[in-house]
Amino acid sequence: MENVSADERRHIGFGVKLLSELAEQDPDCRCAVAELLREVIPWAASVLVPPRWDERYVECFGFTLEDPDDMEVLLESVAAGFDASTVPSEGGILQWEFADADPWHVVVANGATRHVRGRADGPTMTFRSRFEDFVDAVAGRQDPRRLLATRRLPLRGNYLWLWRARDMFPH
Repeated sequence: MENVSADERRHIGFGVKLLSELAEQDPDCRCAVAELLREVIPWAASVLVPPRWDERYVECFGFTLEDPDDMEVLLESVAAGFDASTVPSEGGILQWEFADADPWHVVVANGATRHVRGRADGPTMTFRSRFEDFVDAVAGRQDPRRLLATRRLPLRGNYLWLWRARDMFPH
C-alpha cells in the first residue's frame, strides 16, 4: 500500500504541474478545467459509497461511512462542483441538515466556495435529508427533483435567491 500511495502522489504532482504549465500558456485552460471538474465531481463522490450501502466493503479497510473526514471530502467535492461565478452578487450560504449525520454548510461568495462543518447563522437555503439520500443525489443515483417531490429533501429559505443561483449547480 505504501508504494501505491507514493505512486498516487507522483501522479497528482504531475497533473498539478501539467495544469499549471498549460494555464500559463493559455488562460482559457483554467475555465476548461473548472468545467470538467464540475462535470466529474459527482462521479468522484459516488466512489465514497459502496454498493447498496454495504459497509463491509469499507470496514475491511479499517474505516466506516460515518467517518467525519469522509463527510468533509464529500462536502469539499460538492462545494468545488459549484460554479460560484454564477451566484448572485450578495453570495449565499447553503445549509445541509442531516437526520443521521452532523450538519454542514457551504458559503458561496465572491466567486469562491468554502465548506464548513456545523450550522450557519442565517443560511440562505436549508436542505434537510438523510445523509444517504444526499449522497445518492450527489452521485447521480437519485434525482434531487424526485427527492423534493416526495418530501425527502424539504427546502427552507430564500427561493428567489435559489432561482437566481440555479446555474451554480452541476447539470
